[in-house]
Amino acid sequence: MLFRSRVMAATAGIGPGRDRDTLHRSTQIVGKVRLAHALGSVTGGRSALYVSPRGLTTSAIPHRDGAFDIEFDFADHQLRIRPSDGGGREVALKPTSVAQFYTETMAALGELGIQTLWVPNWSSMAVTCSVPGGDRRT
Repeated sequence: MLFRSRVMAATAGIGPGRDRDTLHRSTQIVGKVRLAHALGSVTGGRSALYVSPRGLTTSAIPHRDGAFDIEFDFADHQLRIRPSDGGGREVALKPTSVAQFYTETMAALGELGIQTLWVPNWSSMAVTCSVPGGDRRT
């Protein structure tokens, strides 16, 4: 029950009925990042997230000569991106659009030198929001 309460707290305030959908879309974004680096392509692949003591994690994702992982930390309401060479970035898990979460996550990865070549298929997602420079769905 503690894990469930942390998930609900991390997504609280997004809007009635949208908490689960928003978390689902956010985990899809992180899963696609994992696929893009592990397989070189996100087409047709699936990626699992694993339960961690603080939320959900990708486990190690290969990148150049090292690796990185991404963790949804529901205790501190942060998405943590941790490369094996040290440092790291955080994206706040706060009430926001999926498009904004995508933009912030890609920016954090870019700041770490982790370029992810993946463009989301906004038309396959049902939650409407504003996407900078793109479609209006996420």
